[in-house]
Amino acid sequence: MPGAPHQAFPLEASDSRPHCFVHLVPSELLGEIFSYLDLFVDLVSSTMVCRAWRGASLAAPALLWSYVSCAGRKPGVFTQMLARTADVPICVTVTIRTTNASEVAAAFQLHMHHIQHLSIRFGHELALHAKRSLDAALSIPAPMLETLVLFDNFFAVRSSLALCDVPPVPFAGGAPSLTYFMLNGDLYDYPARSALWPSLRQLLYAPAGRKLDMRVFDRYIAHFDALEILGIEFTEVTSGSPPDVDAIRLPASLEKLDLICSSRELELQHLLERMLPRSVRHLSIGFTTGCIERVATQLQAFMCGRYFPRDMAISSLYDSGNIDIQAASEIGLLWEIYEVSPALTNGVFFNLRMLSVSDLEWTRFDGQPTVPLLASLEVRLIAPCLIADYGHSSLCLHFADQCVLRCPELQTLSFSTVPRETEDYIMRPILAPEMITEFIRFKIELSSEPLAILLLSGVELLQSNVHSVATLLGAVDDIHFDPGCLAGLRSHPYPMSVGWDM
Repeated sequence: MPGAPHQAFPLEASDSRPHCFVHLVPSELLGEIFSYLDLFVDLVSSTMVCRAWRGASLAAPALLWSYVSCAGRKPGVFTQMLARTADVPICVTVTIRTTNASEVAAAFQLHMHHIQHLSIRFGHELALHAKRSLDAALSIPAPMLETLVLFDNFFAVRSSLALCDVPPVPFAGGAPSLTYFMLNGDLYDYPARSALWPSLRQLLYAPAGRKLDMRVFDRYIAHFDALEILGIEFTEVTSGSPPDVDAIRLPASLEKLDLICSSRELELQHLLERMLPRSVRHLSIGFTTGCIERVATQLQAFMCGRYFPRDMAISSLYDSGNIDIQAASEIGLLWEIYEVSPALTNGVFFNLRMLSVSDLEWTRFDGQPTVPLLASLEVRLIAPCLIADYGHSSLCLHFADQCVLRCPELQTLSFSTVPRETEDYIMRPILAPEMITEFIRFKIELSSEPLAILLLSGVELLQSNVHSVATLLGAVDDIHFDPGCLAGLRSHPYPMSVGWDM
């Protein structure tokens, strides 16, 4: 018809239905899309939409089904989850209860050969028939297992093995690739033959009741010839022999030792005297609830008397009354003590060449400690992290009036902080020259003046008062500036202890 609008694509009746091109999406791309589903139930639901989706999902076990987590509350779920994994390496986290113990044991028989990471938690005390179902599962070979985590607060492993005529050793079928073993339970229930776990590098151990039996070192831990990292959490120490009889035998390969103590009053220097092999290059001691002053001073005296610290950093938080100490000794040992009483003895400072301390810890120094060999002193300013807007005013350095650090050999004094990055610019705090001048004159005691080097890291110098700047230049030979590290890019200044949530 003349004047009628032209229809470029005439529609027929068969074309009135919307087209669906989902089936044209490649299976690999569908798998990538499904991988963004966070919940397992959503992943299962995606397999019920159509045949194409189900086929794409089940065809990607390594991408979609390699992580299996089951709380053990619904029978059959664990078996169905493992059935989707094919034979790809998988990570399994399971809670074993009376209701699912037989199911878990049967699943381990079928799938232990391709489990790479395994975490088992016993939810409660198991019934007798549940314990019997575990005995065979506990001795299955695990050729691919690299990580094993066990939470056995109810002694399920021991009670299950006791029901067997010839008790098997847990995982004694062999785990040649096992490198990491974390146990909350009793180590006496596990293999003491290094040939079964020849690759074990890291052992984290929290004994039952947090009672550390010293005999476990000689009978078990010493047999892991490749062990490099040992972490132990305990509250008290028990021993079948007097503490002064002999040294505790540990693997010669051990490089890092982490002790996490839950007692505020346990004295650790007697334990350390017996158990520190020469191979250890990193010692970390942590008190989960802090410790009393007597324990802190005795531990400091022991560490400083035996492992003379050259470099030391002391830190804490405003909401904590305790401090953390990190030190590097002359023999190459790095030792750390976390959450101890802030009582610092004079022996701590005697051998130091480098000291890093925040303005908060400075106020805790008593009297006039002498650091005769100190060459470098860093004062970390943590107050700027709590200030919203600096403007153009200077930070105020407030230190205890009674504290004067005697450091006759000091060459470098640095003030450092972490500048913060805003949307518009990098915010660096400003320090007035008279603040630094007063600190040099009244807070440190030098053998001769002027000071060789003043380093400002992440701090700007206020230069509006020419006379104050000139006075500062008379107290130091040279001033160096460093941009510092941005708060968003800076990691924790000290390596943290192993620690774990038991």
